[in-house]
Amino acid sequence: MWYRISQVGLEEKILRGDAENAIRRRLYMTGDYNPTQEKVTRLTKRVMEKLLEKYSTYNVIRHHVQGESLSPAVNAVVDEILKLKN
Repeated sequence: MWYRISQVGLEEKILRGDAENAIRRRLYMTGDYNPTQEKVTRLTKRVMEKLLEKYSTYNVIRHHVQGESLSPAVNAVVDEILKLKN
């Protein structure tokens, strides 16, 4: 059953997409209108690591946010990493 090992969970896909969108949005607001893909990937990896450190697994994050969107948890970590406060 090798295909089960290589599958990425739904929460991880959603969190990765939300993290990339949030990072691009924050960088745009700070004046970096066209960030390199390497920079976005590096910051996305840091966000995902921070989420794992904070919640221990991606599946648990859904229980810590209100509503159906995982964006509040991701936005909080992105703000913490990029040192932005709105």
